[in-house]
Amino acid sequence: MNEIGKQIQATNHDGARPFNREEQERILRVNTCMSCHKYNADAEFWKKVTDVKGFVKNDKMHKEMIEKVFMECIK
Repeated sequence: MNEIGKQIQATNHDGARPFNREEQERILRVNTCMSCHKYNADAEFWKKVTDVKGFVKNDKMHKEMIEKVFMECIK
């Protein structure tokens, strides 16, 4: 599907289907997410991040956490 939800591809594989809008948005966010999440193996880095806001459980909390981390960085 394109960004307005129109199907633009077809497939002949059993069970296959086009990605829906939510799936497309998640796929397109990967590069943005990787800017920070490439450090997942660095426990010291993530301790600093989670000490600011804790662990986030949804997109709204994630956005708030990112804003808080950036605000801490510019002090």
